[in-house]
Amino acid sequence: MSDLGWVLARTGVSDSAVGTEAWTDPGNITIDDASNTTVALNSGPKETEYLKATNFNFSAAGLVATDQILGIEVKIERGQSVNFITDKSIKLVDSDGNVVGDEKSTGANWGNYPDIVQFGGSNDKWGLNPKAIEVLNSKWGVVFQAESNPTSSTASVDAIWMKITILRDLTPNINGTVTVGQGTIGTRFIDKRWPVEEGLIAGHTKQTRRPNL
Repeated sequence: MSDLGWVLARTGVSDSAVGTEAWTDPGNITIDDASNTTVALNSGPKETEYLKATNFNFSAAGLVATDQILGIEVKIERGQSVNFITDKSIKLVDSDGNVVGDEKSTGANWGNYPDIVQFGGSNDKWGLNPKAIEVLNSKWGVVFQAESNPTSSTASVDAIWMKITILRDLTPNINGTVTVGQGTIGTRFIDKRWPVEEGLIAGHTKQTRRPNL
């Protein structure tokens, strides 16, 4: 079991599927640089639209399609101007773009910026059983929604990360074939991941003896 480290979202949008208050410059969540996306929640109670974070480059982090997903974690760097903002919803987005999985919001109060919070865990799949090929899809991600009660306040989010814990199958991928030349000496090449014998072509093992045909 291992994790792939924190990976930043590469796409951020304000999704009007819920709420009434749109996020300004939602693409700012793709860089951890204090250039925040914000939303003014005036004369509350008010609810934000979904802040949708997708397009996590887990391929560059080392995820491959054969990995088993064990856990999913989300980290958000956020803040408020006045102490009246709370979490409304946080859920995953599947490879079809649907909002899915367990609700991770507990209605927690926000802190002042930078308030860094985490959801999920290394053994928490959010009530789902995602495959690695789904997590590698650019539509995979997370949605986040906030609300204010009742005083006006401004919500700010700087960046959203996701971390995946995996179990990797290290069994060699053996796909054996036998090719026979002239005479009684044959050569067998077996494709596999590792190890390889010194001096041979990577991914092949050479055998020089009479093959069992």
